[in-house]
Amino acid sequence: MDAFSLKKDNRKKFQDKQKLKRKHATPSDRKYRVLNRQKEEEAATEEQEQEQPALESNEVRYYEDPSLALEDPRTAATSAEANRVLRGVLRNRLQQGDGNPGVDEAANTDALKIKDLKQMGVAELNRWLGRENATTTATAAAPPAAPHVESEQDPVSQKILSRSADLPEDLETDQDFLDGLL
Repeated sequence: MDAFSLKKDNRKKFQDKQKLKRKHATPSDRKYRVLNRQKEEEAATEEQEQEQPALESNEVRYYEDPSLALEDPRTAATSAEANRVLRGVLRNRLQQGDGNPGVDEAANTDALKIKDLKQMGVAELNRWLGRENATTTATAAAPPAAPHVESEQDPVSQKILSRSADLPEDLETDQDFLDGLL
């Protein structure tokens, strides 16, 4: 016989012996087999209980602010910094005596509320921040679009011209310089 056949025969003999032991077990063997099986089942249930986290009540969802739960920690720091800067600017405007009731209310509160910012228009925010841009006033007071007129220029140059109208002057000069290099 070769080694494979010997191994196979030995395995078969061992399995047969184990079957006979289980079939003709003594009462004490049966008792300990049952006890060991119960211990294994208890250990398996404990592992399953440990793996499953304890579920929270659904009430937590109603009282928790979803924006805080989903907020990235890096944005929390930047938004806190932005709130601090805006509050300082609003207090400065209040001390200068701007006379706007919305600014007075927002500057007197400890935390600048999102609803206050949402109620303010773009022009008001820019004015309170001390930014007077021609681009923001031009976009706010822009006349309705004129009807499209066919021109003799190619479409690529038309796209460049339409893009340059939206850019501030300093960026436009930089863009012209870069276009000249191309």
